[in-house]
Amino acid sequence: MTSTARDTRWLLQEAWRIRRELDHQGMIALISDLPAGMLTLNLELAHLYSWALQQAGEFRESLRLQLQLEPLFRARGNDWLLRGWLLVVTGNYTYG
Repeated sequence: MTSTARDTRWLLQEAWRIRRELDHQGMIALISDLPAGMLTLNLELAHLYSWALQQAGEFRESLRLQLQLEPLFRARGNDWLLRGWLLVVTGNYTYG
């Protein structure tokens, strides 16, 4: 396993822990400094980051990211993330 894969696995585990705690500021701190390309490679991290931005009141930035993500979810056939995307876009944050 490459170190990038290990780093990504750790990031995802930490991001989901933070999401369960509804700590949007912690999520922003965790993900905001990642290289932009990492978010397009890892749609789960991008989705969690968009949720955090929305919760922090950064609606335009969240929407900008969501609009970038939607075609990637569809192209990669990830219905689970597409469902999550729809929930964030519609403001239903009770999943997870």
